[in-house]
Amino acid sequence: MFEPRNFSHDEPVPRISTFYGIVITMYYRDHEPPHFHAVYGEHQAQIVIETLEPLVGSFPTRALRLVRECRAAPSRTAGELGDSPCPPAARYDCAIAMSAQTVRIRSVEPLDGFVVRLSFNDGTTREIDLEGELWGPVFEPLRADRELFRQVRVDEELGTIVWPNGADMDPDVLHGDFEPAETAATARVSHAKS
Repeated sequence: MFEPRNFSHDEPVPRISTFYGIVITMYYRDHEPPHFHAVYGEHQAQIVIETLEPLVGSFPTRALRLVRECRAAPSRTAGELGDSPCPPAARYDCAIAMSAQTVRIRSVEPLDGFVVRLSFNDGTTREIDLEGELWGPVFEPLRADRELFRQVRVDEELGTIVWPNGADMDPDVLHGDFEPAETAATARVSHAKS
């Protein structure tokens, strides 16, 4: 049964909804194409909003069917996950394997300034200066208060970094696999003007 999330200031996780054990999230500073992240147990996938097709990751067929049914229910408008119960699903079939696995952050260590050291599930470790990403209403408090910035932690369930004020970042962007959508959109506009 669909259970809408009740958000509170002490739960700074980027969850949109949880149903049948499936967690749906979206991140600030995410990449193109527009998508949401779905987590089900040890499975994780990025689902393209327009087509509801997996972009990357691994997700059980039954869980993907539930995501599609919930997204496509008649009480919902385009782009919304909605709030009515999802219909029952068929039995677990098999995992849908896309071309690559989603990356997850395993640990974070704040360093000097706005630099963090991130360790990923693929063994990669990166030191990233996030100062240039700390703009907009959710990130400006982090820039203004370094102690708040240093409270960064890994959300174990979702495999990304989060802060107490609700800020988060897409682990794929932090890994270096994608540009943030804002950067990609700005580049397209700049290129079109040339």
